[in-house]
Amino acid sequence: MAELTLADVLQELRSDIRQMGQDIRAELRSDFEGLKHDFEGLKHDFEGLKHDFEGLKHDVEGLKHDVEGLKHDVEGLKHDVAALKIDVEGLKINVNDLTKELGATQKWQDRTWDVIKWVGAISAGLSISASIGIVGILVRAIITGT
Repeated sequence: MAELTLADVLQELRSDIRQMGQDIRAELRSDFEGLKHDFEGLKHDFEGLKHDFEGLKHDVEGLKHDVEGLKHDVEGLKHDVAALKIDVEGLKINVNDLTKELGATQKWQDRTWDVIKWVGAISAGLSISASIGIVGILVRAIITGT
């Protein structure tokens, strides 16, 4: 076995250190490239989130506008309902008035029919008497020849 000198040991250590440095550099480059790739992915994700956030802001503004429109519509409906309530109350009054008038009209109609029946009964009685009288006159004229 050959004896190792201090120079040989130092040379071998330098060679091992150089190799370790190269390995570390290669690993750091690989890790750096991975981090760079990850950073680009995060940057892309952030841009997507930023775009989504802007879209959400736009949607929220649209919803605010829609809510204001709905508030306006609800106020209009409240006004319309109040007007309808007033109209319904007026209709109730008109229906009550018409019901009273109909009741009064029905009473007059009933009385009118009573009078018509009474007059009809009288005129029917008179018609029979008149008919008997006319028949009597005709019979007498035939018998007497006048």
